[in-house]
Amino acid sequence: MEFICNLISQPYYLAVTADKALRKGQRLSPSDIAIKPITLYTDKKVFFKSSEVVGSKLKRSVKKGELLTTSRLYLDYDVEKGQAVDVVYQSETIRLETLGTALESGLVGDTVSVQNQQSGKLLRGVVIKKNRVRVY
Repeated sequence: MEFICNLISQPYYLAVTADKALRKGQRLSPSDIAIKPITLYTDKKVFFKSSEVVGSKLKRSVKKGELLTTSRLYLDYDVEKGQAVDVVYQSETIRLETLGTALESGLVGDTVSVQNQQSGKLLRGVVIKKNRVRVY
């Protein structure tokens, strides 16, 4: 007799969750959150470090154990849509800087669209620090 068993392994991640029930408008403190293993079944924007959410304000109430996602928090973005940003291009031989306007909000590491204020050209780049985007 032969048995065949197919196992499907779901990867899990350590992500930031609510350690207790939290109210809409509440600012998150370290005691409000927990890092728990989760399985992602959909493409959600989650947080993997508590430092990414401490101090953020909740858009709506959450229950204990709920995953804290970007849609549940007001984020303190490093680049805000509509704001002026420094646009940097750097290769091995040249470095250029100009002013641009952010067309999207983003945190450090996010890819955002910016518009060159001088030429009007649309560019894509990575947020490298507060109000600074490195373009490709």
